[in-house]
Amino acid sequence: MDILNGLSSDLRMNSHKIVSLTDGSASTDAATVGQSVLLTGDQTINGEKSFNDRIPVLPGFDPAFGNQATRKAYVDLFLPLAGGTMTGLLYIANQTAPSTPSSGGVLWVESGALKYKGSSGTTTTIAPA
Repeated sequence: MDILNGLSSDLRMNSHKIVSLTDGSASTDAATVGQSVLLTGDQTINGEKSFNDRIPVLPGFDPAFGNQATRKAYVDLFLPLAGGTMTGLLYIANQTAPSTPSSGGVLWVESGALKYKGSSGTTTTIAPA
């Protein structure tokens, strides 16, 4: 485990405090295990953390799972701002008919046909396959 600016491994601990590293550069008040954020490796951090200067920079790859953070550039690419202009293609995968919405309406594609269902329950084929 890398900690303290890249100093590594062979830790001696006493009452959850690091007492020394292999090179002897850490002292008893260098870090408290469980109260410090490590620079590398997996770690669970509880509680709210605030960043005064700016929003932290996220990794440069797109999210692949529902619980991953999304960068602004990714959202801007796939979801235009309200009132903005959408350009490019919109892909809608085939779906089965949705249940009737309680208000508003739902657009979907079924067997290649673009359909709409409003809160009255009526399904309208907007564009046949």
